[in-house]
Amino acid sequence: MNLTIPRRSITRAPGALAELAAAVASGSLLRGPQIGAFEAAMAARLGVAGCVAFCSGRMALVEVLDAIGDSGRSEVIFPAYTMESLPQLVRERGLIPRYADIDPETMQLRADEVERLLSDKTRAVIATHLFGTACDIAAITALCRANGTAVVEDCAHSLGGTFDGAPVGTFGDAGFFSFEIAKHVNTFGGSVVASNDAALLGRLRGRVAADPADGARRRQLLSKVAATFAEAALSHPLPYTALVARRLDRPDSGGGLIAAYKRMKGSVRARSLAWTAYQARLGLRQLSRYDATLAARVRAGEHLESALSGVCGFQSSLPGADRTWYMAVARVDDAAHAARALRAAGVDCGVGEELMQHCPRQDPGNSDRYPGTEAVLATALQLPLHPGLSVAQAGELVQRIRRALS
Repeated sequence: MNLTIPRRSITRAPGALAELAAAVASGSLLRGPQIGAFEAAMAARLGVAGCVAFCSGRMALVEVLDAIGDSGRSEVIFPAYTMESLPQLVRERGLIPRYADIDPETMQLRADEVERLLSDKTRAVIATHLFGTACDIAAITALCRANGTAVVEDCAHSLGGTFDGAPVGTFGDAGFFSFEIAKHVNTFGGSVVASNDAALLGRLRGRVAADPADGARRRQLLSKVAATFAEAALSHPLPYTALVARRLDRPDSGGGLIAAYKRMKGSVRARSLAWTAYQARLGLRQLSRYDATLAARVRAGEHLESALSGVCGFQSSLPGADRTWYMAVARVDDAAHAARALRAAGVDCGVGEELMQHCPRQDPGNSDRYPGTEAVLATALQLPLHPGLSVAQAGELVQRIRRALS
């Protein structure tokens, strides 16, 4: 059997299961000084006044928007091309999402589009650093400061990334980072909010301190651990080839598989805002060697880009922005056609709204055009790039892609 190379794998922290058993046995699963230690380590890494840990990046975002507060400002500007659950959560909080188009080359939020939408109703701009490289955060921040609007940086893909030499997440009023299961640091979910605003940090800490009882926190963690191990098992080449890859391009099952996965991910709603001491211990272990982890990922991404020169393009970076290579996003003339050719050659890939979504389509009354977003949906391909790729698999990956796309 010609095994498919999956587009991603789940890399757990070393000793995660042993640490979990020890934490349960010792009663140190949920609470402990490690949470504060991780927050301090992240603040020191970023050079900010402080960090506050949350159960997820999604909940971190809505809590930041609540903590910023301004009843007279009810609109939040998002990139039109982002994770659809974020505007949905904002809408559930009684706020109004507005959408700015992206640049099709960098796939990042455009500063001129932000300027067009800014008004005295704008509470915040969500400045997303998509796929591991920065948006034009300096220009966006300058526009927002002049308008009295908060900037919240979505750094879920970009831990370790910089713009003009400064860490992403440090330009705006707040920035949030994610430690979900496919991120460079995986702690079975979680997030931290970084900020230099002491009052904002204090309000966020108060929200976490008022969190529900430990039972909700324990159930939330254990459900994430179970889901992670299930997805890790399924993303191994053999079960992935047999159970997933062969169905993706079939009209009777491909769309259903993707929709079911999205429902499963979207159904994991927060039972508790708080992170756990167990997750913080895993995070501290990974953060201590993160520079080496990131350097290896960057080398792998740059090698893939170089080896496929002349076959396909890749997402561009703005001047002054580096890349963490959270995802390897190629650019081709017809992504749907290329995806079928790649899958036939045993290369799993993401296409269309499997990467990010055209969020204005959630709003039935929105008839605006978003040409940058539409161009990316038609031309972008997520290629396999993850720590689970061996040197031999990486070489085979390049050969398969070149044969399929040449």
